[in-house]
Amino acid sequence: FYSSKTFENEAKLWSNYTDDYRPMVEWCKNNNVQLVGTNIPRRYANMVFKKGLESLANLDTSAYSWIAPLPFPIDTTLSQYVTMKKMMPSHQASDFVLAQAIKDATMASSILQYLGNNKVFHLNGSFHSDYYQGILWYLNTYSTTKVKVKTISTIHQKKLNKLKKAHYQLADYIIVIKK
Repeated sequence: FYSSKTFENEAKLWSNYTDDYRPMVEWCKNNNVQLVGTNIPRRYANMVFKKGLESLANLDTSAYSWIAPLPFPIDTTLSQYVTMKKMMPSHQASDFVLAQAIKDATMASSILQYLGNNKVFHLNGSFHSDYYQGILWYLNTYSTTKVKVKTISTIHQKKLNKLKKAHYQLADYIIVIKK
């Protein structure tokens, strides 16, 4: 276990960590709620992005405990992955999607390892779970039993009273924030 200060100094935190994640981490600590990190270490996802999945072949055996079991399945036709490819039209788009997929696969694998009879509140960027894809696709692929999941996503719209059709089926609960 790390102190908050050590964790924040050692981890490569997202720029939104302080506002979006830290309050939840502190709440868990203050309420004796177990907190489990589920994501692949960023350095391994970066290796996949820069050099493909083959780059993971020469890792130390202990590193594999931080990564979804390899090889892992991937469905590049999922709309979220297709969108990612469109965001990055260069030749690296495929490895970009693989890096995203290994994050999703690792988070799902980690959730299932912890789940058992526990309830899990998983906090992640919306791209990892919007349209019931990413992590949820992997939960359904890896799990031998049906996992009960509810998703929440946040969107911005000018009008709050009517959800845009583009956001239908985004999540079970959609928080609409005025633009």
